[in-house]
Amino acid sequence: MKDLRPSAKPLADDLESPPMNDLAAQILIELPAGDGPVSVGDALEHQRRAIVALPGMSDDDARAYLAREHYFRTWERAQEAAGRMIDRRFEAAADAIVAGDIATLGDLLELDPSLARARSAYGHRQTLLQHCAANGIEWPRQRQTTKNIREAARMLLDAGAEPDATCESYRGDDTAMTLLCSSTHPAEAGMQAGLVETLVARGAAVDGPNGDSAPLWTAIVWGYPAAADALSRAGARMDNLVLAAGAGNLERVKELVDAPHERLRIVGTDRWLDAEHMISYALIYAAGCNRRGVVEFLLTRGPDLAITDPIYDATALGFAKYEHPAAGRPHGYPEIIALLSR
Repeated sequence: MKDLRPSAKPLADDLESPPMNDLAAQILIELPAGDGPVSVGDALEHQRRAIVALPGMSDDDARAYLAREHYFRTWERAQEAAGRMIDRRFEAAADAIVAGDIATLGDLLELDPSLARARSAYGHRQTLLQHCAANGIEWPRQRQTTKNIREAARMLLDAGAEPDATCESYRGDDTAMTLLCSSTHPAEAGMQAGLVETLVARGAAVDGPNGDSAPLWTAIVWGYPAAADALSRAGARMDNLVLAAGAGNLERVKELVDAPHERLRIVGTDRWLDAEHMISYALIYAAGCNRRGVVEFLLTRGPDLAITDPIYDATALGFAKYEHPAAGRPHGYPEIIALLSR
């Protein structure tokens, strides 16, 4: 029986990256000195030279590192974007978001309101609102979430940010909401659920812009029950057993458990759940989201406890054992572990 061991970015391109240290990471957001025009090519060359000067970093290491960490994925793709111009004001606004500097962010938006709808010139192509999710951007800008992040998001939305704009960080269809529902740092700061509420209140589609329940799928598969709860309160649709189980909606689970099950794609991935094992899959995600009542009920319906999910290859017990401090389970879910170990 396998424990749950998710990677940092499951299902993203399987790319090798050289070791990262704090100095190299900080270089990722540096630009050439001055206030003149700067292109992606200028920035990458400046950053490459700085990284090569660090101990143990070769030119090949620097190129691979920069390509991956800016989400170009390869140096060749990065060079294709070399002529794209970087907006220094956008970069300053991104820094203000991560620092929680609301005053500077407000000043920049007042000076140039178009920043609210602008995109990064780097490979991820994120908007500033998406930067609030602290996911899929340069490491120095995604390793923490401030307590005033909701204020930053509201400020951007008031200035005209598109709540459901997509970006290129992972599969090309992530919105601020799906980035948020799979992000450690807002959860760790206790801001994930509140930011979900802010996005929904300002027009983000609770079931995703395609109506495919991508936000709820994301929160459940990544094991963030607080985000799933916020989506549920906002009226997220639960039209299959797995979503209802992961969201902890026991009444809906009872309605769906005996209904015909169809093969399901886990939205946001290329992985599928086979119809014949749907009760077992529902148990897996209920266990991963600490839904005790649902787990107890599904255990009465004869699930196969050896079935594993198609992303992490983990059983329900593996999901329950997974230690994820940012999601509020430093020791897994002991009560769920006990239920599944009987």
